Amino acid sequence: AHQLEYQEILEGVKGDDQCKRLASQFIARFFNNFTDLAEQSLNAMLDLCEDINVDIRKQAIKDLPTLCRDNKTQLAKIADVLTQMLNTEDQGEVTVVQNSVMNLFRRDSQGAI
Repeated sequence: AHQLEYQEILEGVKGDDQCKRLASQFIARFFNNFTDLAEQSLNAMLDLCEDINVDIRKQAIKDLPTLCRDNKTQLAKIADVLTQMLNTEDQGEVTVVQNSVMNLFRRDSQGAI
């Protein structure tokens, strides 16, 4: 149910900045309802993490740990991606990445390492 709407949200990562921010929030919120689209969802979030706009990147980085809220399948991959993002030059972005890594670590310290 509502799979087409969720796929439309996934397409939102190609929209304007406001659409990208909303897409990030909605993907994180509804991720666990569409496990058959988990890989597409994660790829969409990772695309947002590489956006040219730092505010979009920060939103996606902040939302990434939510993908592991009920299902820790993606946790190691997300932890790896976040760790790679720690070498950014923007201090505000580094802080968001650190918070997200700590969020993952609190959810599952073994899986986050």
